[in-house]
Amino acid sequence: MLLPLNKIIEAPGTVSFEETLDLRDMVIGAQQPVTEPVVAAGEVRNVAGSEGVLELRGEAHTTLHCVCDRCARPFTRFYSVPLQAVLTTE
Repeated sequence: MLLPLNKIIEAPGTVSFEETLDLRDMVIGAQQPVTEPVVAAGEVRNVAGSEGVLELRGEAHTTLHCVCDRCARPFTRFYSVPLQAVLTTE
């Protein structure tokens, strides 16, 4: 995913993003629990003016389809991961 960050690198501003990822082919153990799209959304904000320091904050979430190791029953679970990073030009 590429974000148009050039307009906020040296000036105050915010760039929002939302991306849908298809991770159905990802294997964890012997299962493929990610059968629904993963949605990543958030924003990148200039936190230091002309210094070129950007802060990314957001969240990625999906519903996992799993099988219980004890009873072998299928179940679903909403799963969310916070996204946070500091981006610099150097």
